[in-house]
Amino acid sequence: MFILTTKLSPVKLLAISLAVVTLVLGVVFLVLPKDEVAETAGQLKIKDAEDVRAFLSSQGWETSISGSHETVTIPTEWNSTFSGYNQIQADQGYDLTKLKGKEVTRYTFEVTNYPDQKEIILANVLVYKGRVVGGDLSTTRADGYMHGFALPQELPFDTQTDVENDSAPDTQVDAEPIPEK
Repeated sequence: MFILTTKLSPVKLLAISLAVVTLVLGVVFLVLPKDEVAETAGQLKIKDAEDVRAFLSSQGWETSISGSHETVTIPTEWNSTFSGYNQIQADQGYDLTKLKGKEVTRYTFEVTNYPDQKEIILANVLVYKGRVVGGDLSTTRADGYMHGFALPQELPFDTQTDVENDSAPDTQVDAEPIPEK
């Protein structure tokens, strides 16, 4: 049997330790994606409306089978409204600033399991190059509300509101319907 022993000086031990730590950190940073935005979305490749529905399901939302999609352009210059919208995105781990001037696909579905809600709630999912880059849940009323994919701790509405008496005008979106499979 052959045994080799050596005595390491504290300087050599420190140098070897630093080299190992540097190597491990280098491998970790090379392997991990550079953009850690919304891990769930980053791991799910979006190819079609069914993938968007699967994403919404992973967020806890049930949706109608049919929906719509359209190409929209992220503005290059933002007003306070769009800055506020990007804050909703930032709160859920997305950032649209890198997409200024880019075309994204917006998929829209009606949410069918929003708690205690009598009005129509829409889920909008923004997709760029096969990845979810943002989105929201919102009402269709002019005085409605909007929030990210997670259900807020406090619901943003009065559950006693009678939606049938809503006098807000109907809005129409020119979007391509998604064919049912």
